[in-house]
Amino acid sequence: MVPRRRIPSARLSVSSRLQPANPVRSSNGGGNVSALIFTTDGPLEKHGQRRRVREFPLDTPGEDESETVHLHRVARRVDAVIAAGGTHLLIPPERLDWLVANPLVTEYFAQHHAVAEASAESGIVLALRSDTQTRFAVEVDGWTPRPGPGCILTAERRLVDLRLTLRPMMPPRGRLRGRLRIAAAGVRTIRVAFLLTRSDRLHARRREVTLSLQRPGSLFHDLPYLRATFHGSDEVELEFDLALEGERSLERIALELVEEDNWRLHPSYPDGHSIAIPAAVAPGARIELRDVALDRAETIRRAPAWGVVAGDLPVPYRKPPGRPRDAVLFSSWVPEAGLALGDFFIEMLRRWHADSKIFVGVNHGSSAKWTQRLAASGLDVTIRHAPPTMTMACDPAGFVAALDAYRRHEEAFELVWFGHTKGMSHLDETWYATGRWTIERTLWSRREAIERHFADPTIGLYAPHYLMFLEHHHEQTDALQRIYRGVCRPLGAMAVSTHYVMREESVRAFCRQVDRRFFQEGPGPFGGDKYFFEMAMPNVPIMQGYEPYIEPGFGGTSGPPPFDGIASVLNDWRQNNAVVAHELEKWRQNPARFRSRHREHICID
Repeated sequence: MVPRRRIPSARLSVSSRLQPANPVRSSNGGGNVSALIFTTDGPLEKHGQRRRVREFPLDTPGEDESETVHLHRVARRVDAVIAAGGTHLLIPPERLDWLVANPLVTEYFAQHHAVAEASAESGIVLALRSDTQTRFAVEVDGWTPRPGPGCILTAERRLVDLRLTLRPMMPPRGRLRGRLRIAAAGVRTIRVAFLLTRSDRLHARRREVTLSLQRPGSLFHDLPYLRATFHGSDEVELEFDLALEGERSLERIALELVEEDNWRLHPSYPDGHSIAIPAAVAPGARIELRDVALDRAETIRRAPAWGVVAGDLPVPYRKPPGRPRDAVLFSSWVPEAGLALGDFFIEMLRRWHADSKIFVGVNHGSSAKWTQRLAASGLDVTIRHAPPTMTMACDPAGFVAALDAYRRHEEAFELVWFGHTKGMSHLDETWYATGRWTIERTLWSRREAIERHFADPTIGLYAPHYLMFLEHHHEQTDALQRIYRGVCRPLGAMAVSTHYVMREESVRAFCRQVDRRFFQEGPGPFGGDKYFFEMAMPNVPIMQGYEPYIEPGFGGTSGPPPFDGIASVLNDWRQNNAVVAHELEKWRQNPARFRSRHREHICID
């Protein structure tokens, strides 16, 4: 059973006394003139008022045509009349049956226009209003409505999925500007989905906003414009613009739960349904709609894909005083089209590494404005461009440049963080937005927790998601061993998506001992390729005798993983980390001669 709550609305009723004894219906889909549109120079009078009159067809739905499509056509004609200066619609007595036969049209006139006159002799005269605000009906499923202002819903039991839908009484079109204020408790992450339909298209188009209520400022969207103002950690006000081109109309706005543990650091890894955690809330969760408004707009504003963020935002992280700073080695490729995303990474570094020394390597093809924005960021940044002899197009060129700047800097650091502009060549793909979200949530934002892992002197590497190599991936560690010699063999595990942390001593030792040609030509001449910093470089501390810190991992729900070390499941984060821990035990037995037997990456549904 679906409990429904509707915003109160007036209804236009056509009484039986206004209907003629022998009603006459229009015989075709709008060809007969059945009413009049007119304008007046003053208040409507029953007699003597001069009117400028034009004809208006009262059409009926065509064969196999839905009532909603028919309603949209009528509303478009009325809008056109208002735009042309029409002020009133006269429905004569012999056409009142048209209202009776089309209840959606009747409700539309009641919602958006006013009855100026009604009698058995003259019929109904409607005063047409250019009403720009949209009214909604609220539908909920599973949640329990509570009394109070706005719409207050609570979960009396564990609920899977959030079903809260706002349906416009009259689906609007064109340029729209809206406001939505949401408060919640026990709800981590939500998606606001706008469903846009066309009468001549089978499939609807979606526009979405995804945001965290627990971490104010974390969001992404594909609307033309979004501004999110956070009030503490449990309330947000969204201001947004929608551009409904052509014949599209807004059919509904849906609020949906999101389980962000289902997102992965590597966006292209397949999503197996069997390892997806259901989006759910615990008993006692609450969500409130405190304000909903949608109006027509003259213009459409523009904002980047993470919106304009304001309000109560977290204070940038700072290390406790008295400890050495951290360093960040950040590889970047930011062409002109990606400058807005470059701003996102600057803001991300401000949130989590405002107190760190940041070395940014800039790859070929980056915009000159990118280096200007870095220099003006207020961060302690050293910028180094990839040398002309380094021609690799992907992130290794930026990493080599950043590493070269780092080795020339004499300050002693505590930890060194590796990261890059993930997905710059996939600006419009939602998967890369979820990947960047996951990287920030599991790496950049966890500095305090990650620092504690390195209190163990045996730990030299941290990465959120490890994955054992396929056999041919050992080409990367073979290249590493050609340019750098350690006391141990590599483990053969990659840090997925090239985001990880090392001890300062490990990185310094590598820079002192590596072949000098590496800083001019990169890993290419030694057999490495674009995967070198994702696959080979995390093995540097292991070759020095350190071990990786391996967390249980997020997101996997496929049960206990196989421990034979032969295969990994690409998207099962927990299983992959468990397989690496299993291989690490074997490495400990013979670190000087170890080579993994791991040979397969499998996908499951």
